[in-house]
Amino acid sequence: ELRVELYELLDKSDMT
Repeated sequence: ELRVELYELLDKSDMT
């Protein structure tokens, strides 16, 4: 799903 891509970006932000 395209939404998953957005979630992936958020996940990376959390890592920061």
